[in-house]
Amino acid sequence: MAILDFKNKLLGWKETDFAEYEKAYFSFGGNLSTHPDVLKFIHERISCKERYFINGNCSHEVDTAICIWENKYLANDPSCPLSDKISIAVPNDELILPTRKESRFFLPVKSKFISPLNIDNIINLTFKLNANRTLCLAKPQTSKSNKKYKQRLNNFIKAGGEVIDINQFNANELTQFYTQLVEKRWGNFNLDKETILEFIQLIKPMIFGNVMFFKGNPCAFHFISKTQFHEYTNIEFIQAGMDCSDELSKFSVGSLLIWSNIYKAENEFENVRFSFGRPSRDYKLRWSNTYPIGRSITLI
Repeated sequence: MAILDFKNKLLGWKETDFAEYEKAYFSFGGNLSTHPDVLKFIHERISCKERYFINGNCSHEVDTAICIWENKYLANDPSCPLSDKISIAVPNDELILPTRKESRFFLPVKSKFISPLNIDNIINLTFKLNANRTLCLAKPQTSKSNKKYKQRLNNFIKAGGEVIDINQFNANELTQFYTQLVEKRWGNFNLDKETILEFIQLIKPMIFGNVMFFKGNPCAFHFISKTQFHEYTNIEFIQAGMDCSDELSKFSVGSLLIWSNIYKAENEFENVRFSFGRPSRDYKLRWSNTYPIGRSITLI
């Protein structure tokens, strides 16, 4: 008997199929990295040796579901070597597992990237001894901050700028904005553009935010996803692209777009979590407070 199978039998996990996992996700929610459509997209392109498991309660109701890769890792866990082979950008600095609110269980595999939202669910979870891993969640915007950025935005618009909701564009247009502006910001775009188009077509209903234009041309785009976990709306920042030309630098279009997306999220949703992921850049800390990420502990 494989180690994973032994642990699952001991801890009450039962192997299931994709359909059951999908049902659990849409009952309880999660984030983009645990979304069944995203997992299916990856599994159709990479051999992950994926397996699905559920855990239930005494009433024989499903309490939670997980997808495991290679009998060792949670799907999309950054520790999994397969993460480097995925040709799409998936935010995985936290993994939100689809669970019933009141469920309690032992997670059968190790992970250092468990969401704080699962704190009451996983018995073998700790927020200590995890190399100080943290998550950046946007600070609530103050009236003073909103006033300042509204004035900056007005100046940008008067000079020829526009801020347009991404829902006004199709997947082809968003892919073009994304790839073009990432290239302008970083000098190249390392992902396969055709695969990115297919991915954006798939998750188009979950893409959130605004696109900024200057004199008719796109100048800033943040690839952001929107998912639900119980009462929380999870906004996850994936990647930024922008035109850093001298003509635009005086407007700080990156900061303007961050503010406009946070402002939009706060006004459209209650209990919104706007995540910038791990604190990999200074600007994230300016906009955020940090929260610890959980680690599951297993003996084997």
